[in-house]
Amino acid sequence: MFCQKYRLSTSILFCLLTATVLTGTSARAHIYFSGDAAIQPRLDVKTYQDKSVGAPTTQERFVDGYYLYRARINIKADVADHFYFQTQLSTNSLENWNKMGNDSPSYLASPKTHGSASTGPVDFQNLFIGYKKRKLAFNIGKLPLQGNLLLNTHYYPDHPLNLPYMIISNNAFTGAALSYANLETFVSVDSITTPVYYEGPEPKDNATVSDQTSLGFNYKIEATKSLTFTPTTIVTLSSVDELEPQGTRGERQPFRLTAGMLMEQKIGKTASMNLAGGYSFSQVSQNPDDFFREDHEKSNILVGHIGFSVKELGAGVFNTFAEFAQIKNYPWSTTEQRFQEAEFYSVAYLHAQYTVTLAEKDHRTVNIKPAFRYHLHNSAEDTNGNLRQTIKPGQKEKPNPYDWYNRIIGELTYSVKF
Repeated sequence: MFCQKYRLSTSILFCLLTATVLTGTSARAHIYFSGDAAIQPRLDVKTYQDKSVGAPTTQERFVDGYYLYRARINIKADVADHFYFQTQLSTNSLENWNKMGNDSPSYLASPKTHGSASTGPVDFQNLFIGYKKRKLAFNIGKLPLQGNLLLNTHYYPDHPLNLPYMIISNNAFTGAALSYANLETFVSVDSITTPVYYEGPEPKDNATVSDQTSLGFNYKIEATKSLTFTPTTIVTLSSVDELEPQGTRGERQPFRLTAGMLMEQKIGKTASMNLAGGYSFSQVSQNPDDFFREDHEKSNILVGHIGFSVKELGAGVFNTFAEFAQIKNYPWSTTEQRFQEAEFYSVAYLHAQYTVTLAEKDHRTVNIKPAFRYHLHNSAEDTNGNLRQTIKPGQKEKPNPYDWYNRIIGELTYSVKF
């Protein structure tokens, strides 16, 4: 029995109990604990403006400052013959963050007490059984999957930038992953819908349902010791079962396909550059009575990414990247305007951070990281002269006419890893 001695929260006492039981057995497992914790004050500034021809120059701005915190505990158990179990415990919210002083329910945790003392619940963020021997690895369950530009674009084509896969999906998916040498594949079970049919003479009485599965393929090509290329393809298939007006059932397979290339170039011993580019498109029916997930609407997206990382820059590590996306044939979100397509919808994103290590021992570290994030939206008119509508804070059901939107976020993260 091997267990690193750290002070753990009461939320994982059951893990310690399990370790105690295993210690008394003849077949002893190796159990490893690790994790991280962070406190983050943040300033968030949102600006809305209408920049269309002849529009008033008025704009609206919302400024919000708040504190966030999170803690994540990783547990891994070596079972036998290269099999293992792994899980992560944390709060099931955006990037696992909780809001301090939150006196009402929100998407950042569910407070059970007064705002000054509220705490987020703990859930299984990862939970999978794996096998790894030499170049072969297989995992099944709720798995971690590191986000990148192509994953962002494929799963969130409406807003492909601002790290949506990391923030919203917590870099995790449900399914299975298989890798051998430089080839990596995964199968993601995105949704399973229970069929419900409404028979009637009118088309509006018909219903369609869909089950969706995504397949991903990566192959890492090491061109030189310092240059690598990773071709990437992701496809989502939807099995739609539709009840026709005559009472017969037909099947269609709307899908989204994203393909592109990731590249990393090392520059000397302390710097590196990474590039990425890709294209994503979908094919769906334009029947407004059809039902399928919003992220499979008919839109074509062209994306690009450039980033730099410099180690030992002063007292820390500097990372920055910029991304751009242009969405063509973008459909409106309302049912009536859903298939009125815009000429384009552009998004730009800039991320810069500087990480300083205050203390380090073995693999345990104490870091402080200031970060700056800038997110810009710009929309064109659709074929009927309508501007794409954005949603202002506090008006989820009332769109506003602004076609230009930016968001500036300043963060200071104080974190420990153990």
